[in-house]
Amino acid sequence: MSERKPRREIDKAIKHLMDYTGPNHEWAGRWDQVQDELLGPLAKKLEVSVDELKAFFYSGPYSHMVIGFGFEEYATALWDNEQHNLIEAYLAHRGWREGSAGRRYLRALGESELGFWEITAVKPGAYAEIRPYGTQDEPIRVKEKAATESLHIWDGLVARVLHAGNSPTFSGAMLPLRPELAARVQRILSAIPEDTRQLMQDLLEQGEIDLIPDNLDDIIRQTQASDLAGVAFLIWAMDAYLQATRPPPILQNRDAESIVPSRVRLPLRGTLEDIALTLDISPVLYREGEALSWTWFPKAYEDIGADEPVSVLGHIALDETALELETNSDERAERGAALLSTLLGDLVGSPLTVHENLSRMADHSDKPMPRPDIPVEAQAAITAQLTHHYRTTLDEPIPMLKGLSPRQCAADPALRSEVICWLKHLENTNGRGSGVGYDFSWMWDELNLEREH
Repeated sequence: MSERKPRREIDKAIKHLMDYTGPNHEWAGRWDQVQDELLGPLAKKLEVSVDELKAFFYSGPYSHMVIGFGFEEYATALWDNEQHNLIEAYLAHRGWREGSAGRRYLRALGESELGFWEITAVKPGAYAEIRPYGTQDEPIRVKEKAATESLHIWDGLVARVLHAGNSPTFSGAMLPLRPELAARVQRILSAIPEDTRQLMQDLLEQGEIDLIPDNLDDIIRQTQASDLAGVAFLIWAMDAYLQATRPPPILQNRDAESIVPSRVRLPLRGTLEDIALTLDISPVLYREGEALSWTWFPKAYEDIGADEPVSVLGHIALDETALELETNSDERAERGAALLSTLLGDLVGSPLTVHENLSRMADHSDKPMPRPDIPVEAQAAITAQLTHHYRTTLDEPIPMLKGLSPRQCAADPALRSEVICWLKHLENTNGRGSGVGYDFSWMWDELNLEREH
């Protein structure tokens, strides 16, 4: 059977469920309550109004994620002392109107629990392999197309896994968490057992209770499960809001000039030979071999010491139609245009300068940048350079490892978890980049660490 019909039935069932308020409209108003419970703590932390947060999250790129996450919490929660959640009530009252795929999906969603997972492998557009966060359990493979395009290995993931067909699938809503955000969620949840036991001990000493409940461990697990949605949403949403609303960093070059990528193009009036010879005469322009390209330095290239730090002011390329300067500020573009016009005179025409808009170039979405088409030979060279770099790094002090080397940490059982986190950080960061994909598995072997899967 084609996947289209079941998908249409599921989408139709979800729409009907979202419109449902119960036989006597007893569910009316509860959706607003769930929104306030999720956004209220965030509004307090950020010192903004709930309405301002609704305007931000419900009308921008996060709207589908936030509304979906909140609605699944609303639809699966048991309210007060009621015996059925919204989904169960809907299926009992109007489930007959849905197709078999729609009923099966809603039933699986209604029976599901929100889980906190760690992603151990991703095949974009196909599946993700996940396990309960903080465990070494055998991962399960979950089929997913769209969401896996923006998931990365070692991300945390707060999501519902449904068993409504032949293989597990995700529900429609999830919160992906970068490793540092996932670790923050884990720290908060991990503090609940000690805090709960201390609270019970205090109540016992104050005479508020006669004895500590026998099912205290069950109470702790229930508390962690019920707190997961609020804790994870607060941390995820605060990060998303701050990332989107904080002022852009002021980027400057070594001359304290604002970074503005700029290109200066001068049309040719003379021959390539005459222009190249003239550029070669300038002491501040260094020609790179036989190529028709030069590097622009702030002083004569021959006067720059071997260990002297120096700015590269720009790069110049000459082709059959134009001479082009690339630099990183308005000021350098103006100085470079003046330099080239003075050097070349009538050999070139009037300069045309183009400045890039950094704010427009910035992409705040979590979608991965497409990897460029890099020739196989170049990929091999880059991989070799990275391997040399990382092999050297294994014996160097790393700030993330408190100034110790990865090899030192791997040799100390008390610090082994630290170097594992560092390796995960490398793999996660590499997965988000747009350059050559790199396989770090040899580093686990080199450090005698069992690579987590």
